[in-house]
Amino acid sequence: MTSNLGSQAIMNQTASVDEDNIKMIYATIQETVLSQLHEHLKPEFMNRMDEMIVFMPLLPAQISEIVLLQFNRLFERMRAKGIQAEITEKARSIIRSANWDPIYGARPVKRMIQKHILNPLAMEILSGKFVKGDNIIVDEDNGSIIFKKS
Repeated sequence: MTSNLGSQAIMNQTASVDEDNIKMIYATIQETVLSQLHEHLKPEFMNRMDEMIVFMPLLPAQISEIVLLQFNRLFERMRAKGIQAEITEKARSIIRSANWDPIYGARPVKRMIQKHILNPLAMEILSGKFVKGDNIIVDEDNGSIIFKKS
């Protein structure tokens, strides 16, 4: 079970989060979120929970790694169909920067990849633009994701 209790506190405290201050900010976030849980939930309900975990906010570098993991999963599926693919750093940067939000974590990354890469790329493969044996480069052009053969 997850909760959005404390999301406003997270948003307020993570506006300037970075590698240097994340542990200090996390301690404050954890205290605030747990306090809000106790204010909003009945003791009987709280007693039924074995453990409460407050996750640390993800930093942009961690989001970048998650983007790469998601792409690798997609590209592995494509490889099984005989199509090679790779992503440029510029395209990764678009996905990463559009999705870094300490409140939502990594969930928006998957939606962004689905909407701006997986769905359009599937349509281009279905239309015959890319076929078995092609190597597709996922790149950026004027702030948009594009696909091209290498």
